Amino acid sequence: MDLSALAGIVGGVAVAGVGMIYSAVTGGGFWSLPNSIGGILVGAKVGNTRSFGIVTLVGVQFHMLLSAIYGIATVDLAHQLNIGFVFAGIAVGIFFWLFNHFLIGSASEDARKHVQFNPVWLAFLLHVLYGAVTGLVAIALIR
Repeated sequence: MDLSALAGIVGGVAVAGVGMIYSAVTGGGFWSLPNSIGGILVGAKVGNTRSFGIVTLVGVQFHMLLSAIYGIATVDLAHQLNIGFVFAGIAVGIFFWLFNHFLIGSASEDARKHVQFNPVWLAFLLHVLYGAVTGLVAIALIR
């Protein structure tokens, strides 16, 4: 496995964990975040559940795939611009937050439901956290 993809996956797991705990603590349900992500692909109505199920697995797989791709983008950006992995990770995180929020979120009702799942401030911070964690893991793995 490409180490930059692995760094992205670790960042994705960290962010998912924080988001899932936030959702559980605020009454949304522990599994509702990956279910919402899965709902992008299989339909928002199917993803609108708190229970663990097939939509959860779809959401986790989709999130990890995107996290791996974004990890590769982070390391590539750092190398192209000769900047630190953490800076590149945060830039990639913010870029994909903007991309998800404004472009993907307007693409379909299913995607819009997911974009509206978390408060805007939390979604932004989670994407910044993704980039920071991915960058730190990249430092440890790639040097």
